[in-house]
Formats: sequence, C-alpha cells, structure tokens
Amino acid sequence: MYVGFVSMAFAGFVMAADFSKASNKELIDIAGSIPPSDVPSYHAEVKNRTQEMTVKEARELKEKIKNQEQKVFDKMKVKDFKARKETVSKAFDEFCKDPK
Repeated sequence: MYVGFVSMAFAGFVMAADFSKASNKELIDIAGSIPPSDVPSYHAEVKNRTQEMTVKEARELKEKIKNQEQKVFDKMKVKDFKARKETVSKAFDEFCKDPK
C-alpha cells in the first residue's frame, strides 16, 4: 500500500523529470524506479544537492540512494536489469549531448 502511494505521490516528479522540488527522502524513495530517460536528471539533482552538504551528509545520502536502488534491482531479472542499464547509458549519452 505504501509503495503504491509513494509511486502515485511522486509520479509528477518523475514525469516532469524535475527533481528539484523533491525532498532528500523522496529522492531516496524513488531511487531505482525512475524511468531510464529521467535518470540523468535525477543524478544531476543529487550531485547539485551534495555540493552543498558536508562530506558525511553527502556520503550518507548516496549510501541511502544506493541501498534503495539495490532493493529495487534485486527484484529484477538479469535480462531486465541489463536492458535497463543499456537504456540508462543511452539516456546519459543523449543528456551529455544536449543537457536540459
């Protein structure tokens, strides 16, 4: 139930690919379930936020994001994970060519 609520509550963030209004907790909660095309924007937002944090705060945020991603990815089939990874890589290539 909670996951469904979280998914619905953050659909606006994900669809718009504007993560600047999301709290750190919200960024952690959606980690790993972001559409591949929005992952570069997500990573850019995390990078921007960590620049203003202490090293300890930044490390803790990144660890929480990594742990949440791992929980999501652990439930995926290997072929689905590889396909996602490839799609994310292409999204980063496009993002680097034409950052939004």
